[in-house]
Amino acid sequence: MFSYFAWIVAFLPKPYRRIFHVSGSAALISGVLELLISLVLFIYRYLVFGSHQLSAPSNVLMGAAEKGGETAVMGSGIFLLLEYLIQPLTLLLVYCMLEGLTRALAALVSDEVVPTLPIQMVAWTQATLISWYKELSAGPRVADEVIRLQLNDAALRIASCRPKADWNHLTTIFHEGELFEMAGEEQGTAPRKFVYLLRKKPEGKIVRGIHHYNPDEVLQKKT
Repeated sequence: MFSYFAWIVAFLPKPYRRIFHVSGSAALISGVLELLISLVLFIYRYLVFGSHQLSAPSNVLMGAAEKGGETAVMGSGIFLLLEYLIQPLTLLLVYCMLEGLTRALAALVSDEVVPTLPIQMVAWTQATLISWYKELSAGPRVADEVIRLQLNDAALRIASCRPKADWNHLTTIFHEGELFEMAGEEQGTAPRKFVYLLRKKPEGKIVRGIHHYNPDEVLQKKT
């Protein structure tokens, strides 16, 4: 059932379609439909616009025909087209045609699902506001507190004001010339609510995902 409407979901940015699968063919159909519908409306509106201008009591083309003949009529037709092109709705249709063409080509060439720009801008704004709110609610940034321990299962205690999402049991932490690995986590107190316990990495154990740790790195906000 959903596959029939996948082309509609293809207009949405990736964060808004995480639970849906949109294939390249659905994205191609979405782009082609956007292009064709916009093109048909563009032509239809121009015919209506031109008909309205010709039927006006003092239209430009009739005046030009009376004064300058066929050459003047052709020149006036160009001005009529330019007048139509600067209409707000016309500009919107032109944009939709170009966007539809771009989205269709992206799907055809690289199987990429390109969302419509207005909704993508909403997603970017939302992501920025969420990031700003999380940063503000997390409190001020302060350097990590590093304490040496004399425990069998822990050699370092690192208290941080921000979570270290990329630290896990596969991560090797390099600090002051030594290699460490994760031994556990604890709940700290403000402003350093995130506490990590590290043990020395056993000799001969495979080293992968090395992180060169600096207690001041948390002061630099990641973008």
